[in-house]
Amino acid sequence: MPSIMTAYVRSVHKQNEYQRTKFASIEDILAEMRSIRCIEHEGRFKFITPFVGAQVDICKSFGFDIPDGCAPTYSSRKKSLKPRRVPPSPRSNTRSYR
Repeated sequence: MPSIMTAYVRSVHKQNEYQRTKFASIEDILAEMRSIRCIEHEGRFKFITPFVGAQVDICKSFGFDIPDGCAPTYSSRKKSLKPRRVPPSPRSNTRSYR
């Protein structure tokens, strides 16, 4: 990480009470944000994974706007499927004798 960015992240980390109590270091902040992905498919719009939990608070403390469609109120587009039922095991006609 370039030194200017490191200095900025460090200064915000020191000034923000939430970040100081929640994250021990700037590496912890970056690890929390690392799971955010921008997914691109050919011929379709870009899709950014939703921001959840502490990611929203980190964005607020740095003054970043969360992109449209990535706010915590985001709901999955996938329709819920009925739970799969395990078929019963076949019964055998054999008896066990003791």
